[in-house]
This record gives sequence, C-alpha cells and structure tokens, in this order.
Amino acid sequence: MKFSRLKSILLTIIMTSSLLSYGAGKEPVELRLALWDGAQGQLIIENCVRQFEKKNPHIQVRVEKPGYAAYYQKLLMQCAAGVTPDVAVLGLKQYKQFASKGVLTPLNDFIINDKDIRLDRYYPNLVNQLTYNGDLYVLPRDITSFGVIYYNKEIFDELGLPYPDGSWTWDFKIRPELKEKDFLWVLQQLTRYDENNKPTQWALAPWHYHFVADTMALSIGADFADDYKNPTKIFFNHPKIIKAYQFAADLSNKYGFIPSNQIVSNIAQTTRRELWFNKKIALYMSGNWDIPVLKKRLVKGSKDWFEWDMVNFPAYKDGTSRIPADACGYSIMKSTKHPQEAWELAKFLSDEQTMAQTARAGLTQPALRDVTLKHWVPNESHSDVEQYPKNRQCTDKLILEGFFEPRSEHWPALSTYLTDELPLLWNNEATAEEVLTRATINAQNHLTTVLEEEQNTEEFSWNSAILATIAILIALFIWVLWPEKNKTVKQKNRLAYLLLTPWLLGLVILTLGPIIMSFILSGTSWDMILPAKWVGLKNYVEAFTTDTLFMNSLYVSTIYTVISVPLGVLFSLALAMLLNMPIKGTKIFRTLFYLPCIVSSVATSLVWKKMFQVQGGLINLFIYGSDGEKNPLGLRGLFNLISKTDGPTDWLGNGDTALGALTFISFWTLGVCIIIFLARLQSLPKSRVEASILDGANGWRRFKSIIWPHLTPTVWFCLITGFIASFQVFTKAYVLTEGGPSHATEFYVLHLYKEAFLSLRMGYACALAWILFAIIFVLTTLQLKKSRWVSYDGDMK
Repeated sequence: MKFSRLKSILLTIIMTSSLLSYGAGKEPVELRLALWDGAQGQLIIENCVRQFEKKNPHIQVRVEKPGYAAYYQKLLMQCAAGVTPDVAVLGLKQYKQFASKGVLTPLNDFIINDKDIRLDRYYPNLVNQLTYNGDLYVLPRDITSFGVIYYNKEIFDELGLPYPDGSWTWDFKIRPELKEKDFLWVLQQLTRYDENNKPTQWALAPWHYHFVADTMALSIGADFADDYKNPTKIFFNHPKIIKAYQFAADLSNKYGFIPSNQIVSNIAQTTRRELWFNKKIALYMSGNWDIPVLKKRLVKGSKDWFEWDMVNFPAYKDGTSRIPADACGYSIMKSTKHPQEAWELAKFLSDEQTMAQTARAGLTQPALRDVTLKHWVPNESHSDVEQYPKNRQCTDKLILEGFFEPRSEHWPALSTYLTDELPLLWNNEATAEEVLTRATINAQNHLTTVLEEEQNTEEFSWNSAILATIAILIALFIWVLWPEKNKTVKQKNRLAYLLLTPWLLGLVILTLGPIIMSFILSGTSWDMILPAKWVGLKNYVEAFTTDTLFMNSLYVSTIYTVISVPLGVLFSLALAMLLNMPIKGTKIFRTLFYLPCIVSSVATSLVWKKMFQVQGGLINLFIYGSDGEKNPLGLRGLFNLISKTDGPTDWLGNGDTALGALTFISFWTLGVCIIIFLARLQSLPKSRVEASILDGANGWRRFKSIIWPHLTPTVWFCLITGFIASFQVFTKAYVLTEGGPSHATEFYVLHLYKEAFLSLRMGYACALAWILFAIIFVLTTLQLKKSRWVSYDGDMK
C-alpha cells in the first residue's frame, strides 16, 4: 500500500517535471483571439482554447468577443490603430477587404511545412474562394448556406400535406397541376385566413427578406456584377433581378404568403423566428446558424415543443439551384509578434476534433466535408438531442450546389447601397425597379470613384503635411501678435501669454493642429491603414457631382433645420413666457422642462424608440388604441394618409414619417433655450411694462413694443446656435434609424461618419467636414449681416 502511494507520488513529480521542462527555455507568449460566435459556440471554443493552453503551457490565450453586429468595423479600427488581435475569425464576404490592405499573413508557407493540413479535404472550391492573389489567408472552420427552410411538421399533418423532401420547384406563378411539388401551391395551402380574409397563419418567413429575393434571382441566372472578384459594373437593376425582387415582395404584399414587416411588429413584436415558434408560420427560412437557437427553444417535452425538420430552398422550374453560401475561418494578423504560435492556435481551433464538437452540437457545419458527413449529418452515434434536425444532410447538397457570394474587397460597401434601399420595397412604398435603380446608381458611383482612387499612384507626404501645419500655425501666431507694435503693450501681454501657455499648447496640439491637418487630408485618399495618396480637389468634386448621398444628406439636414429650429425657438419662447408668470409651482415646471437636457442623448433616443414602436408604443396607443383598430383622438385617418398605410404607423420604419418623428424628438430638449429666454425675460425692467399699462397698451402691444425688442438678441442667439447644432445632428439618427429607411434620415454628419468609419474613406470624410464648415460659416455670416432686426439696447418701438 505504501509502495503504491510512493509510486503515485513519484509519477506525479515526473509528469510535473516533464511539463515544466517542456515549457522551460520558452518565453511566455500571450495571444489575442477575436471571435464573433454566439454564446454556445464561444463556450465550446473557449474550452478548446483551455485544452490548447494545457498542451502549450508557455502560451496564454485571451479571448475577445466584440459580438457580430459591429465585429468587422471594430476589427478594421483596430487595424488602423495598430492594436489588432493575433488571430481573428474572418468570413468569406469580408476577408478580402483585410487582405487587400495588407493586414493579414499568408498561410501558404505554414501549410506547406505542416503535414497535418490537407486542402483536398475541404469542400470543393472553398480554398479557392479564400485565396487572394495566390495566397490563402483564411484557414477554413465552418461553412453555411442561406437556403435552409425549417418546417413545422404538425402544420403539415393538420393540412394533410406530405413533408418536403427537397423536390419542390418554383415558378413566377402557381402551378396547381403539380400540387405538392410546386412551392407556391404549397405556400398557398399553408396560408390560413379568418372570416375577414386576413391571414392568421403564414406560409413562410425568411430571416431576412432578401434571402428569398437573392436566391430567386440567382436561380434564374441573374448576376449582381460583371465580375465578382474585380467588379467594374453593378447590375442591381438587371431585368431578371428586378423581376425576382418584385416577385419576392409580392409574396408578402400581394399574395400574403409572407408576413410583412408591419405584421411582424404588430403580432410578434420581435422576430419572424418568434412567429415560427408560436406556430404562426409553417416555414422559416434561415441558415445553419439558427439551429442552436431552435434546439434551445424546442426542447422535447416542453410546452413549446413540436416536431420539426429542415429542407433546402426549392430549385427553379428548370432545376437550377444557386443558393448563396458563406464560410469563415481563422486568419493570422500580420502585426502579430508570434506568427508560429498564432498558426498553432488557428490550426488547433480548426482541426477535426474541434469541428466535430461544434458539429455534433448542431452549431456549425464543418468546412471539412468528411467531418460534415461523419459528425454533422445525424447517425446512430448521435444522441436523441443531437439528432435534431434530422435532415441535416440537405445542407451538404446546398453547399455543393451553393453560390459563394462576391469576394471583392469593395463588395461589403457596395452591398449596403442595395440593403439600404430595400425596406421601401418590402414595405410596399416603392417598386423593385425604383429602389434597384437608385441602388445601382449609388453603388456604381461609389465603385467608379474607388477604382479611380486605386489607379492614383501619387503618394502623400506626411512630413510635408506636418511642416505645412506647423508653418500655418506659426503664421497664425504672428498674425495675432503683429498688431501689438507698442513695446509697452508687448511687455504687459508677455506675462499673460506665459500664464496661458498650457492652454495655448492644448489649443495648438489638440484643436488647431488637427483642424489644419484635416484640411490637408481632405485632398487625399486614405483608409487609415494603407499609405495615403494625394488626389487634390477630387474629393470635393466627387461630393458635388457623383455622390448622390451627399446631396441627399444635405437635403435631409436642411429640411430638419428649416422645420425644427424656427419651431423650436417659437415653442421655447412661448413656454418661457408661461414659466415667467407669477403662478404657484412654476419652479417645478422649470426643472421638469430642463431635465431632458441633462439626460444622455443615447438614453433619450432609446426611450423615444420605445415610444414610436408600432405595437405597444405610446404614440400609436393614443392614435390607434390598444388593439390598433380604434380612433380615440380622431387622427387615425390623417396619419394613415401621411404614412400611406391602413394600420398603425411605423414611425421610424416608414420613409414618409421617419424624418418627421426625429424632428418631433428635437423639441424634447428645448430646456436650454427656455432657460435662456426666461433669464432674458426676468431682466426686463418692470418700469417699462408698468408704464405701458398706465398708457393703456394691451397685451399684444406690450409684447410687440417692449418685450419683443428686449428678446431679439436672445432670439437671434438661439436661432444661430440652433442652426449650427441642427446641421450636426448624429446621435438620434444613428441610434433610432441608422439613416434609414432608404436614407430618409441620413443626416449630413451621419453620412460623414459612414464614409469615415464604415467605408474607411477618411480623406473624403475630411472633405465633407470642410464643406459643412463652409456651409455653416457662409449661412451664419449672412444671418449676421441680416440681423438689423436685433435690438441690443432693447429700445421700445
């Protein structure tokens, strides 16, 4: 017994010594790993990371989880700042954007020297899709398709319809002679109506409407560009694409097979997936990424449980099937100080063992096809929970027949021009031809400009820019001091300048210097990662000639300013006069009116977002009643006429009401102007008012001749400051609408922000900033010259 214990202790000591000796002689290494996965996927990957650390005790991995929503934007900003992680997950759609900027490490040499990697095991054409200019930049991890349809077996049983077996086909019209083989005929059978012919159960709901439209367009042979790798022409308005997109919209707006955005908001108040959980929808179109969410909600034996499975989206009537597909994997950043360790981590996290874990859990479909067939497709080795959904083999066919989306580095930016316009089509506010034509014009202008910038080879000299900035600052300094010719004055001011030195240094380094540098950068093409190129006045020419969104944003900001500023000043003045009355409780109201001004603008925007909700929002509650069918205030007809809808108004999602809603919100923060007006009113000499009363002047005469002249400086001040602030609106639009729908609320500064931090066109954004400065400066100067109506001495008139 003692010998056995001694033997165990000695064995433990030997193993510990071995581990320590393995790590001895190797410097500790810390790697940063950036992930976008959901909670379940992150848990599995983090467990794999801990296994990797045990295997490599000298390596410590810090997992960063910025979330998928702004993942690429944050990663690009990290690249610009030089603080990128060592290993990051990148997708097929975006990796080329990073590779073209030279921030990724080619993996070819690692693969050649590593016998464990066999590229022929991956799905066909996948490695080629992840290769840019002959270099592989992404080690594939998983693959997905956007053409997966999840179906509720109970609904099919109730209607006596056979379960889908992948043999559906579709056409632009219902083919009753094919019955259950025709996709549209099945959609017609799956849609149920009440006695008023309103749908109570819908046939299909896609995760996003463009899933159906894109799949249909691709299946009839349409292409969105002339060359997906290096596009020069955009074909968003190709007749086939227009036909497919209009038909996809008609499935909702004309046939009622798909619930509209408004219906989803009114009934589910969440997502289309929630409608499927509630058995309001028979078919739910999404991707593989939804399987973990579905399995977590649909637990056998729970109240939400129903039998379900998955099938591929139907082919066109001629058998053509081009389903959009995507893939992702691990990339190594060029900035890493430990490339070999980073490669070992990427290889470990994308090996067969890790893929098998995520596959059996139904999280992701492995990029290795043999692993997919062994672990993703359910078999006898899977548990009952792992069996769902049972028809996962359909995704293997989808990937083999899939269409990998464009991988041009410009495509992420180009595609936003399309997605920004589509809400008008889905909401039946415009036709496919109208929205796709606008999207084509905007995307083509952007692409043409970017391609022209790439051809420019004249590099920008940062040294010259810095010297020019210093020269301008010195010139300004001399210009300020030169008038002081008197030696006595100079001696007196010398001490003042000495005391002001800390503030002056801050002004020069943090304010004036960046302002001058931004003016110089406005003549460059710079993405903050690659070297800047000098383009001269091209950015300014682009703004006024080819950038249609520039004119749109200028128009939106102007309309907002013209409406909100005068009305805001008028309401502030009226409220200040009421609060100036000697009535009990006015101090409480003064506080209440000013409180919104000290609340975070983001918090305020979120509150108003709730207020403007279609269903459950306080605004629609007063106008349409709790059920959306009443008319308590008698305003239903007016607002339906404005929004061009029959039901409750989608204030922030409707192009006709979104800007008006944001203008209305601007009146929530009038407290500053109210306080300024109130202070001015209380400084009015009482003797003047009393004298006018003795002279028999009525209220209007007193206001016109005494109060108004006294208030004109304050009115002018509020108009000027309000005008300047309204042209710089950003937070409300960014939080509430992100500039939509269809750029209806894309204010000037929001457009500037998107160009700078989404498109990474910092030079062009600087030009936009200086154009805004010029506009505000000119208009403010004109207002100064036209301010003769302002009476600074408050003379009675």
